[in-house]
Amino acid sequence: TLVAVTSTADLGLNDYQRHETQQAPIQLIRGLSLSRLPDRWQGLEALSAFIWTQDLGGDPADPMQVSEAALLSMREWVMRGGHLVVMLPEVGQTWTNSPLADMLPVSSGQLRQRESDRWPFLPWIGTARESVQPLTLTTFDIDPADPRATVILRDDRGEPIVVAGRYGFGRVTMIGLDLTSPAARTSATISAEQRLWNHVFNWRFPVLTEAVADGEIKAN
Repeated sequence: TLVAVTSTADLGLNDYQRHETQQAPIQLIRGLSLSRLPDRWQGLEALSAFIWTQDLGGDPADPMQVSEAALLSMREWVMRGGHLVVMLPEVGQTWTNSPLADMLPVSSGQLRQRESDRWPFLPWIGTARESVQPLTLTTFDIDPADPRATVILRDDRGEPIVVAGRYGFGRVTMIGLDLTSPAARTSATISAEQRLWNHVFNWRFPVLTEAVADGEIKAN
């Protein structure tokens, strides 16, 4: 399973590259810049998923950062069965005004932002450090009768914070917590066995930290 990530941050993904509990290996491609995106969908064909973050992913609405051909190839790849994961930034999201806006399961009017001093889903992360910097969360106002969006995860208030929708034969998932933000990087210890990404990708196996895996191996 090949997953491309525009960020070089951990995001809780690195532990998935240890394969003790998996039936098939998972390999990450890190730090993929917009300037290196292929201008034909075949260049993305080997990928199972593409995680687009703002820190290195850049602005999908800025033609100086990402070409029209690259956006067309991304659209075609998703339509043919690819999985695009959009991690919304804390400030300045441009996805709902970008050329790919019609692929999203929600519109700009359905985004709700708030600050929180609590992690919205500790069971999916692991543990939080004692001092949690204020996190800016984006939740989604989903109409239960709207067939475009499916709620994947809810925050501690019960509000949708991860939603997904079909596009052609593929899927677009939107995450309302920016794990690349300074607050997120300094506030969380990502160590849970069932994490955010298990839900996003429907991975059933537990993911183990290096320390846990080494302990289990030494204990036979």
